[in-house]
Amino acid sequence: MTDSTPYRIDTHAHVVSHDYPLNPHRRHTPHEAKLEDYIRYHDENGITHGVLIQPSTHGFDNTLMCESIAELNGRIHGIVMIDPSFDDAILDEFEQNHIVGVRFSLLDMPVETLGEPGYQNLIQRLAARDWIIEALIKGPDVPAFFEHVAPSGARMVINHFGIPDPALGVNDPSFQSILTEAEAGKVWVKVSGQYRCGGLEKAKPLAEALITSLGPERLLWGSDWPWTQFQDAGFTYKMSLDWLSVLVEKESDRAQILGPTAAEFYGFV
Repeated sequence: MTDSTPYRIDTHAHVVSHDYPLNPHRRHTPHEAKLEDYIRYHDENGITHGVLIQPSTHGFDNTLMCESIAELNGRIHGIVMIDPSFDDAILDEFEQNHIVGVRFSLLDMPVETLGEPGYQNLIQRLAARDWIIEALIKGPDVPAFFEHVAPSGARMVINHFGIPDPALGVNDPSFQSILTEAEAGKVWVKVSGQYRCGGLEKAKPLAEALITSLGPERLLWGSDWPWTQFQDAGFTYKMSLDWLSVLVEKESDRAQILGPTAAEFYGFV
């Protein structure tokens, strides 16, 4: 990449290997997703950088993802999964390897867990580092996530539109809570995984509401590769970019989301 090449960043994907420790409490076991395939898809589709998200498949063992990131000399940054037992020395090591935040998988633990003293201490430590706190979360838990995390002042990311109820769409109270919390300026949302929200037709009004409320300066795009739990649906990486063109119609908005917004937010610039 030259200095004049615009950033095009995929902010949500996973690597998976059955040769590395698997979370014994995992909800599913996806097919393997290899780093070389991920980078090949980037190169084929003009993606310059990426953010790997630790999948719940591997739980708190971030070894595979961190090794993958270390191979690529800063082209990829990462979001780990941790619990309060991870001390500051470990976080320092992560930070030296392009780790920029943490993901709480609230499909795998009750959102109320974030209110416990150990997690509250962890959240404060993350906020002090200006680390990102991402949430894999379903609609009803979104308000409680904000209740437990927002007072820290940390930057928060809601994955996959917050997975609102497809029958309610933008009228889902949880989605409305995202729009309300966004007014404080500390919430970003990933325009991704619309198949987890009822499909493109259901997700389009969500994207339109987010563009109006947050603007492209606080929206992020992720391919969600390898589409865990949807790996046999016939999706391709190019399709994930095509979906973005449907969800966000203005080319200038897509350029902002793929480029400056993601590059600044995830520490590439």
